[in-house]
Amino acid sequence: MSIQERGVMEHQALADAIASLSMTLQSLREIDATLNFSAAPIEILAAAIPSTEALPASATVAVHCLGAFEVRLNGKPLETWRAVKPRALFQYLVSHRQRPVPREALIDALWPDPDTAPAGTALKVVVHRVRKLLRQTARRLEIQATEDGYRLDGPDLWVDVEEFERLCLEARKHELEGRIDDAAASYARAVTLYRGDFLEDVPDEWVVLRRERLKDVYLLALARLTDAAFANLDYEQCIEHSQQILAHDPCREQAYRVLMLCYAHLGQRGRVRRWYEVCVRTLRGELDVDPEPDTRATYERAMAGQFSRVDAGATLLHELPTGNHHVTRIS
Repeated sequence: MSIQERGVMEHQALADAIASLSMTLQSLREIDATLNFSAAPIEILAAAIPSTEALPASATVAVHCLGAFEVRLNGKPLETWRAVKPRALFQYLVSHRQRPVPREALIDALWPDPDTAPAGTALKVVVHRVRKLLRQTARRLEIQATEDGYRLDGPDLWVDVEEFERLCLEARKHELEGRIDDAAASYARAVTLYRGDFLEDVPDEWVVLRRERLKDVYLLALARLTDAAFANLDYEQCIEHSQQILAHDPCREQAYRVLMLCYAHLGQRGRVRRWYEVCVRTLRGELDVDPEPDTRATYERAMAGQFSRVDAGATLLHELPTGNHHVTRIS
């Protein structure tokens, strides 16, 4: 028998013994409850038994903050974070894990109303609860206390937001180097990670600010992909990216112009009219304004059949709010 096989058998035997002892403890609890004895000795004994949920040291932890919040270990979701404060503390530490977070900052984040802010002991209680939840990760994630605060320690931790930002920075670097195809590939990978807005169900102020910044980065990535698709005469892909932009920013007129332009080149004037109507209704309903002259001009020229060709090499990038760019060159 090999050393590896012997190790597997010993591990299985240990797991069986733990399971058996756990069943015995449960029986003792039931007897104890019936006789109304103190459960303290039994609970002390139970705490000393290793959990069958323990995971190997090579386990990988992934945290998803874009869209629905989720923590996964080796691809499987961890226990649901039902309690509000422990969940909020973990989310804050994950989002600021590059450096220790002062206790005062954590108290402000968890209890933003100064009139209801508790004593420092309340923070310690929440930290303790999160540490108990993190035991599921087999010490791959831990909260470390520092001189003036706390820090989330997870050297192998993967966070979707960090990967999203890394890919967008990588894409910008490729652009500066003139590697447009590589830039588009990095943007495309980043876009696939954006399952939804950052911590979409959390209303806290620190979340809202970062959420809007990440949304701007996402819209920039989509705009770049729209540019690339338009330059390659890939109108279907261009339409898809423009619709993704409008799903997150329904008042972005440049996206409506590109949609009308693409459908005009595809010979679908009915869709041109429909998207212009959606644009008008949305702008009036949301902002109480009419479309810009460029949008009206694009619509009229598209309906007149003036877009019979595309000069793929003449794509023009126009400035958008927050520094984004979007293709709007018409020919």
